[in-house]
Amino acid sequence: MEQTDDLKTKLISEEGVAVVREGFNREGNIAPLRVSALICTKDRSDMLPNAVESILNASSIIEELIVIDQSTDERSEKSIEQFNTDTRLKYVKDNRVGKGLALNTGLKLAQGDVVAITDDDCMVSKDWPLQLISPFVNNKKVVVTFGTVNAAKYDTTKGFVPIFEITKDMHIKHPWQMIGQPGIGANMAVRKQEFLSFGAFDPELGPGGMFKACIDYDVALRALLFGYEVSKVKESTLVHYGFRDWADSQKLIRNAYYGTGASYIKPIRCGRIGAIPTFLSEFLLHTVFYCIARMVKLQKPIGFMRIVYFIRGSIAGWMQPMDHKTLKYLSERENN
Repeated sequence: MEQTDDLKTKLISEEGVAVVREGFNREGNIAPLRVSALICTKDRSDMLPNAVESILNASSIIEELIVIDQSTDERSEKSIEQFNTDTRLKYVKDNRVGKGLALNTGLKLAQGDVVAITDDDCMVSKDWPLQLISPFVNNKKVVVTFGTVNAAKYDTTKGFVPIFEITKDMHIKHPWQMIGQPGIGANMAVRKQEFLSFGAFDPELGPGGMFKACIDYDVALRALLFGYEVSKVKESTLVHYGFRDWADSQKLIRNAYYGTGASYIKPIRCGRIGAIPTFLSEFLLHTVFYCIARMVKLQKPIGFMRIVYFIRGSIAGWMQPMDHKTLKYLSERENN
């Protein structure tokens, strides 16, 4: 009897769960791979329930879902009370400000060997995060993975939804291979203990931080500089509902390049010359050459803002005190 598409999907998913639970060492001494999921949220009570429900209905490999809530009121907490009967859900109120702080709190609380991370305005697929965490099973050096982020339907005349498309699987072993974005934090996973060994996320990058963006690129580059590896997984997909209107686009671009400059200058300031190719490729390919190409084609806007904010971020980052051991900015907020 032929299998239906649904049955095929179910069998593939069950096989994936079995492989992940088998663990890292196929030669014996099997150690199970435990998986936690993590969402950090702030004032998105309208979207958070959908994100939570999608994860609780996703792969059975997820043993717990941690929600770190930095909202300014109780609406987010109340919006997910309907899921309190699911013992996998762990809600934590965090009165601090900053996504990096929230992520690090969640990581430290997680019981899993691997932590799969998404955002409060995303919905994951039924088999998430099986493909996303598959590189961890066969390679102990992989510490960070990224997956594809697709956009939900929206009116393109009014704005946009940030996405990240992976056209083919990629395994990154060296910093010079990280030309362009490695991925975005809406669909990523980390190997917990190794990730924490070099300080995890930098609280001064990303929303709520001094440098506002680039928290995801930063951890990929730092992982590579510490001798670990990064994987991009095409088949790991989820849907992003985070619509932004066109009026926000200029602010997002400014923040992105300001944060990128601040992130990529850090290891250079700390004497890690292996980060120089990444810094130069980002500056030349995605700022300088981008502007030149648009000028030649007579396209507007030319994009000078990218150059200006990348340089500003680099200078501001260079001036900030850093922890040379973790390649993070020194942050008093992280110790409070």
